Amino acid sequence: MLTQEQKEIFAAKGLLRLEKFLPPDTVRSVQEFMYQLGAKEGAWRNGVWQLAETSERPEFTKPISKKEFNILTTPALRAAMNLLVDGQGVEARSNPSLLFTLPQAGPWTMFNSWHTDAPRQAHGGIPGVQMFTFLEPVRPRGGGTLVVTGSHRLVNNAKFIRSRDVKKRLLQYAYFQALLAKEQPNPDRYLTTPGSVGDVELQVVELHGEPGDVYLMDLRLLHTGSSNTTTTPRFMVTQRYYLESTTHWIKRA
Repeated sequence: MLTQEQKEIFAAKGLLRLEKFLPPDTVRSVQEFMYQLGAKEGAWRNGVWQLAETSERPEFTKPISKKEFNILTTPALRAAMNLLVDGQGVEARSNPSLLFTLPQAGPWTMFNSWHTDAPRQAHGGIPGVQMFTFLEPVRPRGGGTLVVTGSHRLVNNAKFIRSRDVKKRLLQYAYFQALLAKEQPNPDRYLTTPGSVGDVELQVVELHGEPGDVYLMDLRLLHTGSSNTTTTPRFMVTQRYYLESTTHWIKRA
């Protein structure tokens, strides 16, 4: 059961971290299945990932149709998401996706692919929740997704705005003009120094953690990927859950 404080954090920031939330046996079952898949491809051998440090495609998102990954949506997780949308209930509209990022040489960078996964609705409310969890430890600067907490509270101006147009609207603010600039000589500063638009505090947060940890994210948050400067690949699973009332809006996204 979530506390009132956790609900308030989610309302203000659009992001909530739940440490050690998933049962260890559930996580272990999914890990073992992932290792089996890796072994078939020759990528998991003798308890070590056999992956090159460089690749033409260092990051990818892969939809997973295997039922073995669906057990991550535990009754407790579904209950937590329903609480965050005031009991309206959410449902997955697609299979989970595997997020994978290979280690890369060079300085840590933010990928210039900022986006949202849902449109702004005319009523300005939350369209759904996205779940992120870890199949192996993901360290800081380890390729974790980056989100701008607080960004879900902006451009909710009683108009329908397509997902691809939300970023354009955010560029009216100085904070996003700097964040979304093509050249970022010191991207780390966004992780340590918050910004603001009016009374809305903004902060770039890197999703890192341990197997069993869960992040729940308002689908309106602006987010992107980042490079992996550690020595191990990033393995995360994500899935989007939408309110039933948002179905016709999502199709127009």
